[in-house]
Amino acid sequence: MSVYSRVINSSTITSWFSYLARTGNLIFVLPLILSSFSKAEIALYYLFATVIALGNLADFGFKNTLVRLFAFTQAGVESLEFKKDQKNIQFEENRKPNWDLAEALFSMTRRIYFIISIILTLLLAILGTYLVEKAVTATENEYYSWLAWGVVVITTGVGLYGKLYLCYLEGFNHVALVKRVETLFILIAIITKVLVLVFAPSILWLIVVEKIWLLINLVRNYYLSRYVNDGMSRTFKRVKFDKTLFMQVWKPAWKTGVSSFMSLGLTNVTGIFYAQIGGTGAVASYLLALRVINQIRDVSMAPLYSKIPVLSRLRAKGSMNEFIRIAKRGSSLAHGVFGFGIITVGALFNVLIKLANSNVEFVSVDLWFLMGIAYVVHRYGAIHMQIYLTTNHVITHIVDSISGLIFILATYLLIGRYDVYAFPMAMIIGFISFYAWYAPYKSLKSMNVSIWNFDKVFLFVITIMIIIVLTLIQSFL
Repeated sequence: MSVYSRVINSSTITSWFSYLARTGNLIFVLPLILSSFSKAEIALYYLFATVIALGNLADFGFKNTLVRLFAFTQAGVESLEFKKDQKNIQFEENRKPNWDLAEALFSMTRRIYFIISIILTLLLAILGTYLVEKAVTATENEYYSWLAWGVVVITTGVGLYGKLYLCYLEGFNHVALVKRVETLFILIAIITKVLVLVFAPSILWLIVVEKIWLLINLVRNYYLSRYVNDGMSRTFKRVKFDKTLFMQVWKPAWKTGVSSFMSLGLTNVTGIFYAQIGGTGAVASYLLALRVINQIRDVSMAPLYSKIPVLSRLRAKGSMNEFIRIAKRGSSLAHGVFGFGIITVGALFNVLIKLANSNVEFVSVDLWFLMGIAYVVHRYGAIHMQIYLTTNHVITHIVDSISGLIFILATYLLIGRYDVYAFPMAMIIGFISFYAWYAPYKSLKSMNVSIWNFDKVFLFVITIMIIIVLTLIQSFL
């Protein structure tokens, strides 16, 4: 196989291409937003983005669960009723996919996403509207701001339904195909957003363009799902609702859903909460930092998360040496990319934001690196949790709930004294207290490897960032 073929068929490399293409939003779109919009409009735009990110949690863990289960059907399992340890499954190495089970799972997935997309639309229309009201009324043109929010409400629910096709594509390990096409679409979308911001700068038109591309992406994934696997999905019939199959999906999914809300959900809630109590400028700065750090997180996810379907099959087959090799490489790259991104932004972003003639300032460098440590600690636990989830033994609801409750308590105790600094401080307290050690303990134990052998890059990254924060604190004393 040529180098070109290896590159375009690598799920990790193409995922990186996709995520790196998204950074075009930071390089080209963000400066135009910061220079074209007022502080109130910037705060509103990123509040919309934060609410959308939180709204995506209406997925409630189904996507990760369904991708894993579709991967199992490709591996040829006879049933989705498993014991705790997925490696107990016995089947032949080259067994063909179980298409009958895949058909039933696809039909179930369609039902699930149809229902939760309706629920999400209603939640955004009612609760979401209440949460964005203060930010909307702070803008100069409330009418267009409300129209933009209406577009968000309608299209976000439709976009959630489109995850049906991603579950099928990623579960059958067509990640490289999806990411190749996705990269091209992202680049074109960025060009259209730049054109809007140059010739018709307004939140309404920016949101309209973004959501048009959301719908185009849905149609794209629909046709890709009908193209792969020799068009097998075109033969899928709607299967009568099977309560047993639904429970096999629901049992691991709800636990993942609770976990997502109690970890990433709470970090997004901090932005929404701060928008209710903070000043317009401070809110805009924090929401901007939250958006940037989430972008870095998304890019860093590629090396490991793109391999989850492969890891699920390797675990099922008991090929643990290969499993550990791929998981270790993906984990190390993820930590390295995230650490590099945090340090680079901390060093350069304030300079770049001034060059962009921004109407808002970025958060202070000490707050940025404190947020970086909080996210690095969380990513460490999250990466190990994804590795452990390949056993199909879902414990995320337990570890994330415990850490999430500690985070809420710590935020309550700290917010009055430390203002916005309370959020990353509470995150660090919450994750270190349980999530960031228990998840690695379970994951490393399942692979029978040591932290010193598996997590050298993480230990290096967290050490460097702690040194930076301690140095900054010392310089302020």
